[in-house]
Amino acid sequence: GSHVWNAGDVITAATCTSAGTTAYTCALCSETKVGSVPALGHSYKNGYCIRCGIRDVNAALGVPTMTLTTSGGKPVARWTSVGGAAQYEVYRSLTGKANSYSIVRRTVGLTFTDTNAEAGKTYYYVVRAINGGTVGRFCAAKSIIAR
Repeated sequence: GSHVWNAGDVITAATCTSAGTTAYTCALCSETKVGSVPALGHSYKNGYCIRCGIRDVNAALGVPTMTLTTSGGKPVARWTSVGGAAQYEVYRSLTGKANSYSIVRRTVGLTFTDTNAEAGKTYYYVVRAINGGTVGRFCAAKSIIAR
């Protein structure tokens, strides 16, 4: 005959990437059946899945905030961590003009000391976050005079 299935008891919970299973019991005859529950899929908010925490590879990377100081006369750039960043790229210019910057360091760290800077010269720096093919925007350019 016909069955009246209950709401089910979770055997294996569905995750973002894996299907789950649920056991259902008939209220009339106590027969059981097992059903599949589809994978939930990722639910991204602010660049991360709210269920499993994985980063959205299509999410934009944030922009680091950079400060410049000197240590022993050499320029030292420090910047804030950016969620989802695998590395950072530091670019330097002698003029600060557009298209005058060239990369001087790629690092997982949050600091760069420009040991090649010459005393008395002004240097301009920008930093951006990267993760594989995802490239963040450059921070605001700042300048400092090497001592």
